Amino acid sequence: MKNIQDMLQKYSGPIAQKFNSLTTTQKVVGGSLLALGAGWLAMGSKNKNKLKSKASTFKSTAKDKISSKNKDNTSGSYNSSMNRTGSSAVDARVK
Repeated sequence: MKNIQDMLQKYSGPIAQKFNSLTTTQKVVGGSLLALGAGWLAMGSKNKNKLKSKASTFKSTAKDKISSKNKDNTSGSYNSSMNRTGSSAVDARVK
């Protein structure tokens, strides 16, 4: 037990100095990641599998939407709307 206390005293000073040299943003991001990691470890495997299946469902849905959007853009509907002139056309060029 004395060995652990000696190691803690030996390394606590340099660790505290390194931590104090971090920016506030780095501390917040690091603390958030630490909390997320601890929460992930604390979750049971049943809940992890639920989250993984939901994530894969969202991923496949997003891929489907992106591919259908890309098909719409390549079929000419995007190009035909760009060639319109008149009051409904938007000119977003910066002068």
